[in-house]
Amino acid sequence: MKIGFIGLGTMGVGMSLNLLKAGHEVSVHNRTREKEEHVAKQGAQRAESPQEAAEGAEVLIADLLPEPGRATVAAIEEAGGRASFVELDAADQAANEAMAATAVDTYGGIDVVVTAAGVSSGDYLSGDIERGLKRIQQMA
Repeated sequence: MKIGFIGLGTMGVGMSLNLLKAGHEVSVHNRTREKEEHVAKQGAQRAESPQEAAEGAEVLIADLLPEPGRATVAAIEEAGGRASFVELDAADQAANEAMAATAVDTYGGIDVVVTAAGVSSGDYLSGDIERGLKRIQQMA
C-alpha cells in the first residue's frame, strides 16, 4: 500500500517508520525538511509538498475535534485524494465500531490504522510500542 505521511514530529517519525517496517510504500513531507532525512534513509520517499505526499490518498480521518479533522480532509481533497471525516471519542467503543463501519462502507475496508489516542505524555517516544502498551495497561 502507498501511504503519504505529513508531519514528522515526535509521533510522526515513529509512525512512519512502523509503516515502512510493515512493508508499506511511504512518502513523507515535513515543513522542516531536515526531519525527513532519517525516515528517507529507512526507505521512505521524500515528497516536495504535502500535496505530493497526499496524492491519490483514500483516508478516513477520525478525531475528537471536528475543525482540525475537516481541515485535514480539505487538504487531502485539494491534493487530489479522497477523504472523509468522522467525529470520534476514541474511548467510546460504539463510536469506534461506527468509525470502522464507515471506513468499510466508504472505502471497502481498513488497510492501516494510525493512532496516538491515550498514549501521549511528556516522556512518550512514538514508535515505542512496548512502552505504549504498558502505559495503556496501567491506565486500564
